[in-house]
Amino acid sequence: MDILSLICGYCSILFCLFFSFADMEGDYDCVEGGVTKSTVLLSVEVPPIVTLKIDNGSHVINNGSINVRLNQEIAIQCVAEGGRPLVSLGLEINGNPEVHGIAVNETLNAVISTLHYKPKMGDTVISCTTSGQKAIPGIRRQTSLNIVYVYDATTVLPKQLSSIASSVYVLLACLLVLTCIFLWRKVSRNQRRNQSVISSHPMKVLDKGPLDINQPINRKGGRRKELPEIPVDEDNSQNSHHSEGNEPNYYSDAADAIAENHAQMLSEKDISITMNIKMGKIYQRWMGSVNLSEETNKYVVITTLTEKLIRKKEIHWEAFIRKCLKLPTSNHLAKIEAMSVQSSKLFLISEHLNCENLQSVLSRDKDKGDYDCCSSFSVSDVIKHVAGILEGMDVLNTFGFLHPGLTTKKVLLTKEGQVKLFDFCLAGDAPKIAALKKAQVPTVTLNQFPPEMLLLNQYTESSDVWSTAVVIWEIMAAGNPPFPVNKEVTSVDGEATTPSAPWPEKFLQIKDKILFDCWNHNSSLRPSIHHLRGTFVAIFEKLITDSSYEIPIPTTYLPMRAPDTAQPSYAEHIYHAGM
Repeated sequence: MDILSLICGYCSILFCLFFSFADMEGDYDCVEGGVTKSTVLLSVEVPPIVTLKIDNGSHVINNGSINVRLNQEIAIQCVAEGGRPLVSLGLEINGNPEVHGIAVNETLNAVISTLHYKPKMGDTVISCTTSGQKAIPGIRRQTSLNIVYVYDATTVLPKQLSSIASSVYVLLACLLVLTCIFLWRKVSRNQRRNQSVISSHPMKVLDKGPLDINQPINRKGGRRKELPEIPVDEDNSQNSHHSEGNEPNYYSDAADAIAENHAQMLSEKDISITMNIKMGKIYQRWMGSVNLSEETNKYVVITTLTEKLIRKKEIHWEAFIRKCLKLPTSNHLAKIEAMSVQSSKLFLISEHLNCENLQSVLSRDKDKGDYDCCSSFSVSDVIKHVAGILEGMDVLNTFGFLHPGLTTKKVLLTKEGQVKLFDFCLAGDAPKIAALKKAQVPTVTLNQFPPEMLLLNQYTESSDVWSTAVVIWEIMAAGNPPFPVNKEVTSVDGEATTPSAPWPEKFLQIKDKILFDCWNHNSSLRPSIHHLRGTFVAIFEKLITDSSYEIPIPTTYLPMRAPDTAQPSYAEHIYHAGM
């Protein structure tokens, strides 16, 4: 009665109907002399009953505390029942809203939000909050988290046993050092003895002087020049404790094992060096020609690690070569032709291509000034190049390789219009290789490396996804990077980073929103290379079906209705197995 009088108090004639409180919502007219003077909307709000639950709602934990294990997933539920209107729910950890991984379920009279969550060190409070009602303030329910650390009981020793164990460790360490010194001196004496014996006998010495880059290639099958000695960084060798001349050969046993089991092992006489290509901090490369079983005088690129990295033994070069020799044939990877062992060093021999890198091609677009936002490539060219890059990266990830430092400079474009990848490495060596490459770049941004590499020196398959997405964007955007060159990276957490420019207008018909997920600062939320490839291929196939565009069939593609007599390649089996 008081509420209705308030609504219609200024009207001389009061005409109001009384209903139950729940039915009082609606518009109320104040009428005088048959004329409506005013209309008032009455909304009735009812506060919900809010509870915080755990283990799929089996335990209520309102305003209490629970014991949880570090990094062991739990299911937190926030339930709001009987509210009118229905409220919105939020879940907070330490007062910070959680926006990822929350599932919301609404019924006629309840809202349920569920968060699957792994407690981390420093987490103290989990809260449930309501919002969305005007007359009723938000409600908060919270509980304290008691992080339980699970210790290995076998590592908790009494003080006496711990002291004895420490003494034993020190004694063993001393014995190990003395043994190493004894063995080192014995090996040194044997080497000096062997050198004195060798010096007393004449021996043919191969010319290992500087290469004459104008020297013609030996095309008559005569004796080839040995691969050149690796130049040593004098400053590093003088300051390194690994620079002693009597260090045992790193690759001797491994090289013998590979040589016995691989038909494409080339000897010194089958290789001729023409010129140096690169003497870098990681790899050293030469151009030359080789005699293969199926072809003579074939131009190739010859690669090995720098002397410094060989001495440090931080890169698993032998395992890398073994895996390279097992890679399936792909039109989008530089072909591995063979390997060789010279002076106890392993050399990888790959095809030499008549090509240029994508960075050079895209730079010409910038120089012309006509392509500020979009590449000069046609839609069919972009489809072909993007499909080729994704196929190559998918094969590399499948066989245990990663590509740290992937940019358009590391993508070759042949005269036939095919893209080819090179300069990849073993997944286990990727963080070290990425750190070495990062140190060589004056200004490193999100366009070169993902946040986890910039801040934590971590590199995984998800990092490859980030870099691959950057390359795809630059192909469409005339070489313009997606992110500002001066953007500061401060955290590996947060929402996905969006490019500073919109999707290139010329290529809107192949827009794939999954590409933006590749730039999530949380690497665990990025799609895989295989998933990204699948979404783009689906878009390409639909476009090709609905238009006249043509795209070459990938080397790893097998039609769904292939004849029974078709013999798929090893790479095709991998593709259709979803690896």
